[in-house]
Amino acid sequence: MIKYRSTNYNAPIDIFAVGAIMAELYTMRPLFPGTSEIDQMNKICYVLGSPTRESWPEGFRLAEQTGFKFPSQASTSLRSLIQTASDSALDLIARTFTNKERRNASV
Repeated sequence: MIKYRSTNYNAPIDIFAVGAIMAELYTMRPLFPGTSEIDQMNKICYVLGSPTRESWPEGFRLAEQTGFKFPSQASTSLRSLIQTASDSALDLIARTFTNKERRNASV
């Protein structure tokens, strides 16, 4: 989702990936098990909720260029998906998926 056809690759993408990997270590299965780029984007929206233009302007720009339409989807509780994680682990995972947290990351 974070990269979606972008030519930019930076620390926020890696931070997002760390959150997904952490979730997968708890559940022993993919958090976003898409079978294609579009399916993966839909799976991410199912878990995290659909982005807004304000939260991900580059994603919307890239989606418009390709004709992709984000689904209108509310987020799913991470607790319901990652039942074995502690509250602090869930908080950390959730923060890796937040644009504000990823933008503030330093390398």
